[in-house]
Amino acid sequence: MWGDSDDSSLYEEPSEDEADFRQTLLDRINEIQATGSFATGNVLDSCPIPGICVDGGQPIALPLSEEAAQNLASKSEKAPFGNRRETLVDETVRNTLQISAERISFRNPQWDGFVNKLVQRVVHELGVPLAPKGSTVRAELYKHLLYGPGAMFKPHKDTEKSPGMFGTLVICLPSEHMGGAVCLQHGKDSMELSTAETSAYDSYYLAWYADVTHEIKPVQTGYRWALTYNLIIDYESSRLSASMLDTQIQSLVESLSEWEMLQYPPEFLIYPLNHQYTPRNLRLSSLKGLDYQQARCLADSCDRHGKFYLFLAQLDKYKCWPNDEGESDVTRRTYLRHTCSLEGFKLSPFDVDIDKTSLLDSINYERDPDFCGGGEYMGNQHAEMEETYSDMVLVIIRADSVHVPLFNPRSSDEVDRVMRQLRAGINRNSINDNTNETPQKILFSLCRIILDRGFVAREGNDVYLGYVAVTAAFLENWPLFEEARKKTLKPWKNDTWSALGGLIDLQDPPVEIDDIFRPLMKCSTFCRVLEGLKSFYNGFCENNIGRKDPAKAEYWKQWYSDKLIETLDTCDTCRGEEDAAAIKEIVSDLKIQYTLEQRKKIDEAVTNFVDEFTEVKEFVNALNFELLRELSNPKNVRKEFLLDLFSVIFEFAISAFDFDHYYAYLKRQHHTDTDGLIGDFYTRALAHDEDSASNLLRQLSKEASNADEVAVQRVLPSLMKGLLPSVNTGSLEVQSCFQLLVEVYVTKTVGKEPPKPEDWARSEDVHECNRECKACPKINAFLKDPKAKEITIALDSDERRHVQWVRVMHFGFRAIGMDFLEDIVRCTKTLKRWEERHRKWESDVEAAQKKLQELPKDALKEALSDKYDTLMALDPIRVDKTTAQAPDKAPPPSPSKRPWGKYAHNTAPNRNWKRVRREENIEG
Repeated sequence: MWGDSDDSSLYEEPSEDEADFRQTLLDRINEIQATGSFATGNVLDSCPIPGICVDGGQPIALPLSEEAAQNLASKSEKAPFGNRRETLVDETVRNTLQISAERISFRNPQWDGFVNKLVQRVVHELGVPLAPKGSTVRAELYKHLLYGPGAMFKPHKDTEKSPGMFGTLVICLPSEHMGGAVCLQHGKDSMELSTAETSAYDSYYLAWYADVTHEIKPVQTGYRWALTYNLIIDYESSRLSASMLDTQIQSLVESLSEWEMLQYPPEFLIYPLNHQYTPRNLRLSSLKGLDYQQARCLADSCDRHGKFYLFLAQLDKYKCWPNDEGESDVTRRTYLRHTCSLEGFKLSPFDVDIDKTSLLDSINYERDPDFCGGGEYMGNQHAEMEETYSDMVLVIIRADSVHVPLFNPRSSDEVDRVMRQLRAGINRNSINDNTNETPQKILFSLCRIILDRGFVAREGNDVYLGYVAVTAAFLENWPLFEEARKKTLKPWKNDTWSALGGLIDLQDPPVEIDDIFRPLMKCSTFCRVLEGLKSFYNGFCENNIGRKDPAKAEYWKQWYSDKLIETLDTCDTCRGEEDAAAIKEIVSDLKIQYTLEQRKKIDEAVTNFVDEFTEVKEFVNALNFELLRELSNPKNVRKEFLLDLFSVIFEFAISAFDFDHYYAYLKRQHHTDTDGLIGDFYTRALAHDEDSASNLLRQLSKEASNADEVAVQRVLPSLMKGLLPSVNTGSLEVQSCFQLLVEVYVTKTVGKEPPKPEDWARSEDVHECNRECKACPKINAFLKDPKAKEITIALDSDERRHVQWVRVMHFGFRAIGMDFLEDIVRCTKTLKRWEERHRKWESDVEAAQKKLQELPKDALKEALSDKYDTLMALDPIRVDKTTAQAPDKAPPPSPSKRPWGKYAHNTAPNRNWKRVRREENIEG
């Protein structure tokens, strides 16, 4: 949801009780303190000579001499800096020389031990909590740096160079210099550490967290010589004992209880952290100083209370606005992303919008944005401006609202994806392991929300109940599975059944097998049950056990065939086309290697099912076409049974043949050749007996006569093309049928030729005027007059404008020519409408003739017999020129229809369409 999250008018102020609670909770979190600072530094009282060697050379003497410094400089390279995803060298930003760590070695064996002790000191001064068994922080040499006169590094932050890196340690070795102070800034706090005063003979250490902004001031004289280390923390460390924090934890537990007691308790609250972290390094063990202490206390408080969770997330505040003057359309959005557990497990792939009332404490947005973009010139406009502030936050959330920061509950796909992601984070072979505890708890909370409240009303919640069933089976929580099953009103999705097939062992079922499938049997049609059964069976087959255990695979195959037969025998409704496709699939399915006995029982059940629903026209039509397709496949090994099944529906298929269903089938099979279907149908009817073939021809004639224009236009050419090779075109019965089919085709797709007007009446062009107008009634009377061809009408200026407006805006009077002079209009009737219709008719005639000419000429010629020439010339729809009248003469009587053999009663098309009228100015 996109919106203006900063518009305070959209939100109500919290109640007095809620405001008091928020302030109390905030105060108690802020009371949690950690000793230490964001940065530290001091002179080293004692420091061993490291014995630094470059590329395996001789150790460098201390203090650093001018000659040695120049020698080091000759072996160094210019130091780059990172700019987003680029690494650049720009001496206006960073003017420093570096030597990479792999080229540096230390001859003094005491040096590493010294560095380790220094790390312990730094950890304490920065406020990094220690594990019970000692320090879990190590220093990793990064670079050797040399700052000569003028060298500096503008304000920047260190990037995470190794997994677990949280800070930087610098050891400045004895080398006399002036300048080069380090200025550090974090939030409102700042610090300056100068190494110059003691640089001649002493070493100096500096350390800071990685998200601290720092700057190296220009060196004025001499050389500032330094070793830089990455400070890295062990992810698995547990840095704080619960006993030290018991008082603080208990006060937070009391606040959480107060939260529960509010009349309208917030679903979750967000507390901003002090430091910045990368999303991939977002976990409790990576938090720094006070952030860690506060998160640890809150986490223990949530665990102790039992009805709250603590998550970590990134909170982004986004703003986008046009970079054009005068534009005020601003888009604002505040949302959570990268939401994860305290162990660093990503809980959701989605961004979730929030409003500012969810913030427990304010965030400083007076700082520079963390990202700015846009504004570049893009042809004739500027790109939109964008800015984003990103902060890492703690999300304190009620267990009964745990879904809110994870997904949109109205989207079943989002819910499914998050629950899948949570299950993927659990090792099913060690479900009771503590490492699985958090995702299990969250999954269980989500299941309880779906079961107790639901995300949507009534049957809509059944999809979500299917997700609960899968989760319950995954966690082997069968009471939870039963609860989901009993609440289900409609069948679950096929994906749910597929997942269950991979989780449930039917040979040793944890619940009654019949109970497992009760939700599936809520389907009222066979095709739906079959889809669920197939999904369940395929889920097992894709499971490792299904592939590796032949005995279990055989058991499942027997179970599947038994369930299939049971479903066929008990299903009491038919879903037409879908059930027909399902029957065809069962009959032709060779993937499952049934035994002869299994196949025999399935075939018997299929036959009984088909016999039960032979009166369902849609089903019989669709199954007929499906069987004809399968029988036409020379590679089909099940032809014998297909023929047996075809014989069950044969007579019904003839009487039920329907143009609409045939057309619908052709549309679904548009990528395959279906022209031969009707020919196969006739051939099989003729092979059965001549009466069946005659009945099919009569049914085709009847359906063609009753079908609408669209079905006739799209079906008849294909039908005749497929039928011609299969019929005896010399038969009078076949000839009568084809004569009717062709006449129906041209009559319904082209229509009768528009007759030329027999007088000058143009009543259809009359425009009924709604105002008091003198001109329109005169023009209308003229249009209705069968003898008047031309008239001149006097007009004043208003009437002239009105008549022109009617002609342009309402298309009135468009079939007559109008010449507007100064104060008159001369109206002349034309043949415009008729000529336009006739041109359209001639175009349709040409298209119909072209379609008929695509049929096999010789076969069609014999099938149409003595009517071939007249039908191919489309004479039945042409006006008889011998009786046509001129406009000035009375109209002749309408010609009577001619009979067409014994199907004459079907030759009159049922025309219910209307053609569009168009005009063109021509003289009449």
